Amino acid sequence: MFANKYFKNKKNLIGYVFYREYFGNEKYDIHKNFSKAEIDEFINDLDCEEFILRNKIQTKYFSVKNENYNVLSFEKDYLKHYTRTIPWKILLWKYSFQDNDGIDEYLEIEYVNERNEKIKEEIITERIRQKTSFHFFLLFVIYDLKYGQRLSLRRDYYIKHRSSFKIDVFGKD
Repeated sequence: MFANKYFKNKKNLIGYVFYREYFGNEKYDIHKNFSKAEIDEFINDLDCEEFILRNKIQTKYFSVKNENYNVLSFEKDYLKHYTRTIPWKILLWKYSFQDNDGIDEYLEIEYVNERNEKIKEEIITERIRQKTSFHFFLLFVIYDLKYGQRLSLRRDYYIKHRSSFKIDVFGKD
């Protein structure tokens, strides 16, 4: 798998997060398979740039309509979304996907800006040129583990399942 190129003989925390979310398999429960010390050691040893390099993952993503317009960039200390620079330490994120006829991704970020305003934005993945859909997810996981709030360790927080809504035209529901 992608991460094995980087992790060699170590237990692969990122692989567990990936499998847990994409396959919904409880076998990949992080807290049952890793001790707190193993998690801390893994994160301490994680080199995001080396992981990205070995797995050939791009860190800058451009608009589908204009390949010169940078929409999303993953950096050591921050995420850049269009012109906004958001430090990983204050960034909350939610990611989910549905795999029906194709992959439908949902990605939302939330943070408090310098004017103390709460900002919540959906990143519309269909508007971003990308080779593989799961690269966004991987980048959020590795940068958040290393520099952010480690939300991927807490599955109940960061995954948001998008559900369809019903319109009750007859007023029965």
